[in-house]
Amino acid sequence: MPQEILYLSSSDVEHVIPSMAEIMQMLEGVFEQQATGKTQMPPKPGIFASDAESWRAMLAYVPALNAAGIKWVSVFGRNAEYGLPQISALIIVNDTKTGFPRAVLDGSWITAKRTAAASALAGRHLALPTARNLGVIGCGVQARSHVEAFLVDFPITDVFAYDVNQRAQEQYVREMSSRYAEVKFHPVTTAREAVEARDIVLSGAPILKTPVHTLRKEWLSPGSFVVSIDYVSHFHPDAFEAFDLICTDDQGQFEHYRSLGFFSEIPPFQCDLGQLVTGVHPGRSSDEELILACLLGVAVEDIAVAARVVDAAETSGVGRKLPL
Repeated sequence: MPQEILYLSSSDVEHVIPSMAEIMQMLEGVFEQQATGKTQMPPKPGIFASDAESWRAMLAYVPALNAAGIKWVSVFGRNAEYGLPQISALIIVNDTKTGFPRAVLDGSWITAKRTAAASALAGRHLALPTARNLGVIGCGVQARSHVEAFLVDFPITDVFAYDVNQRAQEQYVREMSSRYAEVKFHPVTTAREAVEARDIVLSGAPILKTPVHTLRKEWLSPGSFVVSIDYVSHFHPDAFEAFDLICTDDQGQFEHYRSLGFFSEIPPFQCDLGQLVTGVHPGRSSDEELILACLLGVAVEDIAVAARVVDAAETSGVGRKLPL
């Protein structure tokens, strides 16, 4: 019997992807499943063309959501030179009854949304609920999606944006000011200005295997919540001394990447996202705690969201059926 697969382009995915608040709620359940051993997610293998250029395979199975699949993702930090985002991805979702491929879809929107949703979910447990300002290092896709995500829970009124590429920074401030009239976006001339005295900080510069030691201890303020989605590639070793609590999304993934040469300078973690959402770890314990979330991005997030996107596309008739 001939088999078909659903193809979803980037615009198809954008049309049916859940809201940021819905993705955050979904990921809370996914990390609870992960924490209680009800998912499967091997460490993501990677191949490296250079220090700033890599491809990675991300596999996951979330039985509770009938979600199984793989994301093939590239991270090319120099793509800004070509006017392209540093991350691109393709996702295959499989049918959990037959094992057959169910859909193939662009992963750009899902990567952008689930990454920011995980950061905001961590912030729900680790940031001050009164956080009003956000500093961003790197004015790319993630700097955009993270504003959307943090606005779900936090009364953000000001964003301080830094990028080594002034044109990218100017475009970001212009675009985001138009999109969020209630938020004031400030271009700053140094990374320090994006970090110092900020309630929440996003470090979203290119991922590097060899750190460049930019973000310093003296820039950090008590009570701040710092999110690194760049594998702490831009942190000076002394910065880690300032943190009272360090969290990650998955300890197994972290240890795998440490074995590949990443994270040689970061101290041990105290908790992960699964422990936060299940209450095993209490999260922030005082207004003065300085907290770091080093989030690698894990496959259970991608495959759970992708399966939901495919469900919505099938229901609404979005996408194109292709023969296998």
